[in-house]
Amino acid sequence: MHRSSHGTDGVGVAPVSQWREILGRARRRGAFLGVDPAAFPRDFGSFGRFHRALAGLPRVDPPAPLTLDELELFLAR
Repeated sequence: MHRSSHGTDGVGVAPVSQWREILGRARRRGAFLGVDPAAFPRDFGSFGRFHRALAGLPRVDPPAPLTLDELELFLAR
């Protein structure tokens, strides 16, 4: 998870406890990415750490595009 650490506990900013709950629901693995949860939302270093953490993840090719038939079926549902 990377949520901008803009320095305030403003309206609409989810607290770390809520992010932990969401990450706990991950199917495989949920983790903060470049964020120090103890410092959030005042973790200004996350801006520098995020790109390095992201670059360290394994590369995954995107799925093949849907065929028109698959797209129509998806839209119908």
